[in-house]
Amino acid sequence: MKDSDFVTMATAWEVADDLFPPGYDLRFKTDRQDASHCANSAIELRGGGLTRSYDCANVGELKRFIKEFIAESVAQNGPVPFITGTGLDEQTDIDDMVRWNLLDFEMAFLYSERHAGEAKRYPPWEFIVEQAKKIPRAALHICGKPAQRKLLAGELDVSSFQRIQVNGAVKVPDVKELCKLYPDKTIILQYQGPGDDFFLTYEHDNLALLVDASGGNGILPDGWPLLETDHPVGFAGGLNPDNMEEQVRMIRSVAREGWWVDLESGLRDEEWFSSELMRYCHRSFQRGLEFEIKTPETHPEHDVVGKFWAGWDGIVYLCDSYDPKRGYWMTPVDVSGRRDEGEPKRRNISESAIARTYYQRWKCPHCGIWLKYTHETEDACHHKR
Repeated sequence: MKDSDFVTMATAWEVADDLFPPGYDLRFKTDRQDASHCANSAIELRGGGLTRSYDCANVGELKRFIKEFIAESVAQNGPVPFITGTGLDEQTDIDDMVRWNLLDFEMAFLYSERHAGEAKRYPPWEFIVEQAKKIPRAALHICGKPAQRKLLAGELDVSSFQRIQVNGAVKVPDVKELCKLYPDKTIILQYQGPGDDFFLTYEHDNLALLVDASGGNGILPDGWPLLETDHPVGFAGGLNPDNMEEQVRMIRSVAREGWWVDLESGLRDEEWFSSELMRYCHRSFQRGLEFEIKTPETHPEHDVVGKFWAGWDGIVYLCDSYDPKRGYWMTPVDVSGRRDEGEPKRRNISESAIARTYYQRWKCPHCGIWLKYTHETEDACHHKR
């Protein structure tokens, strides 16, 4: 798919699936089931309490509109959770990962003055600097005292990084110096227990804390702590693609605005960074963010749940709930227009079926006819008497 391609229903959903965090949605503003593309496709974006409409000439424009929409939502509602894949190396296809174009994904490099270029997860500094220039959301993780000293001396080119994590113990005066030396960067410290409580109330606004009781050893904790701090807090230790979804659900119960998860050892295949594992882990991360069952009672303003939908079989359904593990549940409410002889029953459909094979309907209270739903339907119904 190229940025110059026309926007079709298929490409629009593909772009939205890649870029949107959980809870955001895209709608094609057409009811033609054979709609494939047009020079200007009318798109509606929803999420974070916002609804915006755009006319997209091509895929590149759609990507730009989605990014602008999310940025506006973040400005209104605060940052969305994100995932950090740590330990990119010389065998990582970084160009391909950049093309994923994921807004909730940060790529991080490990830098060790002592091991640079000698160990797989510690690439040469020149490689790190060059590759970071390509990455829209890059972080640098400083490992070891020699690398810390270089960072404190201002000898490292960190212009391409938005965040800098200093691994291991850091002296309080050094933390103060780093926050002052790099005011436009977020400085991340590892929080390993009560011995680091001083930093919970630390004065600098550009400080963040990473909960990692294992100290970078990749050991999953028995539980995730709730830190009483105004600083952003991330979570690491033993996370991998297989446990990510479950652990994100647990982390959500203690996390606050601006949180993230970080994983390194869980993304390695024979000690090399695996972009395939990273992609799988990102999907598990997003599923963990959308684990609750949505009903008309819990989400009265939901765009799909609680609404009526005409299916491909001619039956009108009520969407009674959404299960992130299964999709939307549809209960038949009007079978007068059905096209087959099968017994109508409650059915489960995927998210991608909405606005593809299921279209929203509204029943005129005056004549009982099911009409195509638009925002103006209820006011402009020509059946109203």
